[in-house]
Amino acid sequence: MKKTFRLLAMLMIVSALTFSFSSCEDDPVEPANNEQQGGGSQGGEEPGDEDNIFANTSWISSLQNSTVYQGINMNISYDASLDFNDATSGEIYMIVSAEVPAYPAANQTIDQSWSFNYTVNGNKIILTFIEDDETSSEPEELIYNPEEQTISWDQNDEDFSQMFGTDFMIFTKVQ
Repeated sequence: MKKTFRLLAMLMIVSALTFSFSSCEDDPVEPANNEQQGGGSQGGEEPGDEDNIFANTSWISSLQNSTVYQGINMNISYDASLDFNDATSGEIYMIVSAEVPAYPAANQTIDQSWSFNYTVNGNKIILTFIEDDETSSEPEELIYNPEEQTISWDQNDEDFSQMFGTDFMIFTKVQ
């Protein structure tokens, strides 16, 4: 998952820069497809949902930062929705946008979603992403803070930290 995000982010930066230097015309802008974003529950409750405080809930996180890449100023935003559809599965939806003020035609937006299975052990939430070929990724550990009603996800990734100025995504409950 982290490698996928890093690849998407770096691909977006490189394509934005390449596009800005090679294009003289504006291409039509296609809006991001927000239909993929889960809205919490995806059907009826499953057994055990009443024991799982995350089942049928949605959480959001947002990061913004300005950075300079190869001498070009870029404003980057990252929005994520973490949807626990039931007691064992969910979906994460991410939108990464790069604005290049000096080259507006190079502005880019990429959206992506991944399905996951999860387990809860105390305040730890273990996510296992389901890859396109139906295999599972390495588990990711998120930490729930019941006092603040937040979920934190340590990306532990140098590229992510350089891009956003932090390694942590903090999710707050919206539903």
